[in-house]
Amino acid sequence: MLKTSRRRCVAWLEGELAADSAPAAVCKRYLASGIADLFRTGFRGSYARWEASRIHLAEQRGVPTASLLGFSEEYAGFRVRESRLLTVALQNTCTVGDWLPPTELSVAASEAGMDQRLPWLYAVADLLATLHGCGLRHGDLHAGNILMRRDADGWHCWLIDLAALRDARTVPRSWRIENVARFCLSVKRLCTAREIELFLGRYWRQLGQRDPGFARAIGQEESAAITTLSRQLLRPQVQILRRADLHWSRGSTKIRQTAHGRCLASLGPEWADALSTRVLDWWQTAVPVESTSFKEVRRLTLSTRFGERSFLITRFATRPDGRENTARQAWEAGHAAHRRCQPVAVPWGYVELPSAQFLVACEPEAGWNDAL
Repeated sequence: MLKTSRRRCVAWLEGELAADSAPAAVCKRYLASGIADLFRTGFRGSYARWEASRIHLAEQRGVPTASLLGFSEEYAGFRVRESRLLTVALQNTCTVGDWLPPTELSVAASEAGMDQRLPWLYAVADLLATLHGCGLRHGDLHAGNILMRRDADGWHCWLIDLAALRDARTVPRSWRIENVARFCLSVKRLCTAREIELFLGRYWRQLGQRDPGFARAIGQEESAAITTLSRQLLRPQVQILRRADLHWSRGSTKIRQTAHGRCLASLGPEWADALSTRVLDWWQTAVPVESTSFKEVRRLTLSTRFGERSFLITRFATRPDGRENTARQAWEAGHAAHRRCQPVAVPWGYVELPSAQFLVACEPEAGWNDAL
């Protein structure tokens, strides 16, 4: 199993389970539930059928992606109960997000690794220029939706998870900027400002060759274009999170909004209120575990509706290199890793206060998944 959620699971198939034409395949299983899914599938077909059409559109316009093997649909009466999509599994690849080391790097180590990161950053820039140059945009572009592999002739990249692929000729050109912004934000944790600037320069040059109108709209000189694009990238952090919050609020019963953050809804309203109002008291009584220049971790036993549990509370501060390292980002990364079936302690909640930011996660050996 590669990834799972309440409506979709992704699995790697090999041998007899895969298709005859490929040694391995990736199978996506979509579950349709609720009124919204009924209208959506009635309007554009099943999830698998829709994504298959998006893959075909990308291949028609020369965007590298995993080739389609087929799809199937299972009906319950007149509606689709579930659908499955089968694509070729690209061998010896990893996502951009998986390539990045799981631990934070110091400024010196980050600068030293520039020679290793720039080649695949340039390959991603070429991929996005190809995508946008042919009039397409990806509605969910981030480091986890780009596969890459290093071959003898250099790095190669493929775009995956194309259900949100759209024809950008019918939407504002600003969507291209948001696509690039979302990718930059997803690798911002480890990429230096210089690397992002070089990535943007490569993207601008490649897109200018494919779409001269874009170059004219941004500006004729490369330095001016990079400056304009960089300024536009300063805004999406709040905009993207706000859009994600609106998405979660539609029909999600798993997340509870608190006065200063979020927590798992299954913990109940009392625990959610305590998280927002008493986190500073918890922090003062917790036992120190580890500390760095930009975060500190302490351990504390708390009572929950599932019994007493041992928690790790992380307090975030400004990093020495000036880059953000927020509790919200750690919350999103933890839940994203859980959806991808990685063995992580999923955060139970986070709090953002003017003085500090806190992330509360249950230790794995203490029933961390009871609330999920």
